[in-house]
Amino acid sequence: MRRIAAAGVAGIALFALAACSSSDAASSGDATAAPIASASSAAPDPMDEALPEGKYTQTWKARYDVTSCHAYQQVMTPHERWVAAADMLSAARTGSGIDEVLPPDPLVDGFAEGIDMVCTANPKFSIALAAAGLYTDDPRFQQ
Repeated sequence: MRRIAAAGVAGIALFALAACSSSDAASSGDATAAPIASASSAAPDPMDEALPEGKYTQTWKARYDVTSCHAYQQVMTPHERWVAAADMLSAARTGSGIDEVLPPDPLVDGFAEGIDMVCTANPKFSIALAAAGLYTDDPRFQQ
């Protein structure tokens, strides 16, 4: 039964992660090009006022489901990797029914490090796939 539940969570997490990115830009293939450094044109979120300036601002414009692990490790900046980890972890936790505004920074740090480890072992994975597998396999991200 636990395996079936884990498979369901994995499916939900993968769906949420594949659709999750701070960018509206559509892309195909391996997203290894340098990101666009302009700010998002989305309407300001009132919750942003309580956050440190720029902390959750993503400048990586490719979707996470088309961003390769190679790009994550070799092209994205440390800030872009951290924000991607925060985006994907938050989406997965929300999809799993965890009610919180944002995951705590130490958890995001661990998730970003975990994505890096998965990517080292599987450089052709997308970061969305790496994150979904990590989320499903590591219970500390599900609490």
